Amino acid sequence: MAGRAGVPPHRCLFVDDTAGHLAAARDLGMRVHHHRGADGLRAVLDGHGLR
Repeated sequence: MAGRAGVPPHRCLFVDDTAGHLAAARDLGMRVHHHRGADGLRAVLDGHGLR
């Protein structure tokens, strides 16, 4: 999907609650966040300057 959007994988943040999905995204070079709730998601978005 990153390629279709014209964005390099290292510029992507993949958010999911499934470890296998996160591992696959990480293997592609994406930053990942294991979603466990809104507070954690807000923190990771803030940490990457995305909110």
